[in-house]
Amino acid sequence: MNPGSYYRRTVTWFLLLSGIPTLIIPALFILDEYRTGIRHLKEITNQLHRNLTQNSKEGYLTGEVDQYLVPLADSVLANPEVKGVLFRDREDEVLLCMTREGRQCEEAMRGFRTGTGIEMEGRQDLAGKRLYYVSGPVTTWKMSGAEQLFGLQESRTQVDLGTLVLFSAPDQFMQAYPEPNPTSVKEDLFA
Repeated sequence: MNPGSYYRRTVTWFLLLSGIPTLIIPALFILDEYRTGIRHLKEITNQLHRNLTQNSKEGYLTGEVDQYLVPLADSVLANPEVKGVLFRDREDEVLLCMTREGRQCEEAMRGFRTGTGIEMEGRQDLAGKRLYYVSGPVTTWKMSGAEQLFGLQESRTQVDLGTLVLFSAPDQFMQAYPEPNPTSVKEDLFA
């Protein structure tokens, strides 16, 4: 038996046993970061949908799309995760559809249908892009009469004004750690 082979085998096993965890542990950290990013994207999208639903009631009630709904859609589209906003009225007609993804994606969003009066969320392929969406009704309370204003409570009824769909994608958090530009690193080193 060759004495070098025992040591070689021992070193090989040691390297394998120490090398495997160094490959697995970073992979687990990357997977955890990815799951955290997806969860964060869903939370942001749901929060923006709730805020937009509350703030868009006046636009639905007055019918002033350009004055009320367009500024709201612009402010939501300023978020890099948000890819599009779709407002539908009670009859499921499109009031406003805005996107930053181009004309083809806008047409696909216009054709996107959800149940009216139902809160939904999920993933959908639209125009070659995998988007996460949150859909829900825009509702308000209908006052039965003037007595409610003066303290007498009559039964209130909830009125469905339409549906709001918010589309988002995780493009931005994938680019959270951009690769450094080699020329800027050189300039910083020699400045």
